[in-house]
Amino acid sequence: MTDLIGHFYFMNFYYLYTLKKLHIQTDIKLDEKNRIN
Repeated sequence: MTDLIGHFYFMNFYYLYTLKKLHIQTDIKLDEKNRIN
């Protein structure tokens, strides 16, 4: 049971981490577009 909870927390953390990473990447792309315009 503890393994399952640990796995769930790990997946949740990993999901949030990748989401943040993607969000930062899109922000950088938007910044580049704004600089060009």
